[in-house]
Amino acid sequence: TVWRVPRGFGDLPQIESVNRLLGKYTDVEAQSMISYARFYNDKLRCGYGIWPGISDNRGYHMNPCYGGHLDLFRVPKFSYYFMKSQQDREVIGDVLFIANYWSDISPDDVMIFSNAERGELIVDGESMGIRTPDVNEYPVKHPPFTFEKARSRYKKRFDYRDVRSAIVAKAYVGDTVVAEKTVKNPGVPKKLRLEAETMGITPVADGADVFAVRCYVCDIDGQTNCFAGDGHPVYLEVEGE
Repeated sequence: TVWRVPRGFGDLPQIESVNRLLGKYTDVEAQSMISYARFYNDKLRCGYGIWPGISDNRGYHMNPCYGGHLDLFRVPKFSYYFMKSQQDREVIGDVLFIANYWSDISPDDVMIFSNAERGELIVDGESMGIRTPDVNEYPVKHPPFTFEKARSRYKKRFDYRDVRSAIVAKAYVGDTVVAEKTVKNPGVPKKLRLEAETMGITPVADGADVFAVRCYVCDIDGQTNCFAGDGHPVYLEVEGE
């Protein structure tokens, strides 16, 4: 179902998963699972939870459960950042996330998750305007910002073989920019980047500490190519303690 999608499926399925949380669909399955938006607007409810929070392998079925906000490797999906954006700035700070890989097969519309008052999307230096959240469409505390037909703009203006397209999102509180994010059109895979996720802990090579080392397949500018992993196997070797 669109409710449960692997992160590797790309940006569109992950956006559809968030749309299901937002109550965009009215099919029988969506109604039976009760969306986050319905829970938020039900005054008889005191909280909201999801099973599972992290995708996992199931001992009774050959396929993993892809329903978590984190995937099997604890990497956040789009739905994670949407749920994060539902918290107020006073609690978690400024949240801003561009739910689009800006690849050649990404959706034309660009959705942004933020807990700010207003949002702006700039496509290759040209602003699509500053707007308020999609309050009328999504009845939640901090609705996303949707900028329609954003990708069609850069395709008309540039030959993308020569110019690397980029989008910039800005979050506003009043007239002040409180957060800014940039996503570039991913290029041909050229290099690998390794990052250790130590969660703030200094690891000790004594056989007791276990932590993840993530490998990113990047283009020449260091932009992650989110669809390169399936076609380019990566083999790593470890030396020392």
